Amino acid sequence: MKIITKNSWVHYSIFVFMLGAILFTGCSKNERIEGKVQDVFGNSLSDVAVKIEKSTFSAKTDGSGRYSLDYAPGSINLTFSKNGYTTRNLSLDIPQKAYFPAETMVLYPIPSEEGFFYIDVDGRKLVKLDKNSNTQERKRKNKGFSMTQNYSYFIQVPQKTLTIKSGKSMFIDKVPSLIMLTTINKDGLIYEGNLNAFERHDKYSGFLEDKEESIGKEKLLVRTADLSPGLYSWVQMDDSQMIGATPKKNGSALTFKVEGAEAK
Repeated sequence: MKIITKNSWVHYSIFVFMLGAILFTGCSKNERIEGKVQDVFGNSLSDVAVKIEKSTFSAKTDGSGRYSLDYAPGSINLTFSKNGYTTRNLSLDIPQKAYFPAETMVLYPIPSEEGFFYIDVDGRKLVKLDKNSNTQERKRKNKGFSMTQNYSYFIQVPQKTLTIKSGKSMFIDKVPSLIMLTTINKDGLIYEGNLNAFERHDKYSGFLEDKEESIGKEKLLVRTADLSPGLYSWVQMDDSQMIGATPKKNGSALTFKVEGAEAK
């Protein structure tokens, strides 16, 4: 029979206490919100301030872009901020205290100047699109009296344009006026249709749908479109008409090419 001495009892008590402290610390450490922050190019971002609104809970990301944040259960709004980047918000609903792995947050670099930029993910940079062309309006004369007017809009494609990769393409800007993406056919046509006071009939429209998202308190617009080889242009629109927007006469256009397009 083994006799437990006073010293061994003290050692055993210390061991149990330390084990309990380790387990308690481990449990409390796991009951946190943890996640990662990176930029749109895939780089981990350090020193991003992560805060829970209307609370004292806050943290900063480490060298690998990771953070660990204590919290109180309930409806939570996380804010992410770093100088030179857009702010982002993340809303969570955590009913009880537990470990919560948050989604990776992506911050966008704020352009250093006004303008419209292509997000070159491979090159890890923003590339400014030049206002390198204009929209030209042509009206077809109708015989006799008619309330209908035929319109066509063209772009004179510049000899030199920015060339980007095909596939998912992202653009970022803070352009206050309405601007839309359009394809350009071989004749430079981007839109043709009939307009009158009651209806609009499109014969040909090169306008494309793009996903538009307003980012952070800076209100920058991130636009995403899936582009195949060809010629494209972001064109100014005239939204003063009651029956829908059309390209703006002599409006600025930002024309570019997607790899694989035939040379002009």
